[in-house]
Amino acid sequence: MTELSKVLRNFSLIGSIIFAVSISVLVLPKVPGFVSTFESKASSLYPKGLVVKIQNGLVSTNVKEPYSIDSLNQLNVTKGYSHFITIDTNASPSDIKADNTAVLVTKDSVVTIDSTNSYKVYQIDPKTNLTIDQNSYNKLLSQISPYLKYIEPGLIGLVIVSVLIGPLLGAALSLIGQLIYLLIFTAIFFVVVKLMKKNLSFKKLLQLSIHGSTLPILLGFIVSSIGIQMPFMLGSAILFVFMILVVNQF
Repeated sequence: MTELSKVLRNFSLIGSIIFAVSISVLVLPKVPGFVSTFESKASSLYPKGLVVKIQNGLVSTNVKEPYSIDSLNQLNVTKGYSHFITIDTNASPSDIKADNTAVLVTKDSVVTIDSTNSYKVYQIDPKTNLTIDQNSYNKLLSQISPYLKYIEPGLIGLVIVSVLIGPLLGAALSLIGQLIYLLIFTAIFFVVVKLMKKNLSFKKLLQLSIHGSTLPILLGFIVSSIGIQMPFMLGSAILFVFMILVVNQF
């Protein structure tokens, strides 16, 4: 196995383990509390009397602006900001920082703070026509609530799948690494073959390299099974010598 194959395989295995542990330690313990809080407080999160209309992609409200929605503070989603959502149809996207809000809704766009402390602007589709009020919010909650009980078992399943798929993905990446290595090796050896004045195509050399790589792979497996680390590039050197012997037969 080449060093590239080992790196890709190990990267996949380590990545799947880190992902599984992160979900198990950082996310899963918080899920029951989040679901309980959401179920008990979600119905009261929508501001009383607020009606937001979007007609042909343009936002309008029935309240005095700027209007900030701070009810979501109960869910601890506004850390670092004074407000979670601010609606101001007279604002420009750059006002999001001055308003110290996580989300700014302007007349025709939704603005959010990104990871670089800049902001991203998402234009509202001019074809959008809808009304957001207490009734539509309650309807949405009734559609979401039945699925909350599946969050925890879904995450557990995701952890199990990541642990099971990690070795398979590692094997696939290892194979890809081996193929990349053989392509590079063949490209270099193709120059050597031309210097030897042998009339062999790149495709034929690649086929021979694939067959020839069995020897160093087998040797590496035997050596590693008895606890000895195969010296770096020894496999390539063995393959190179073997290919010289093979090419001389043509």
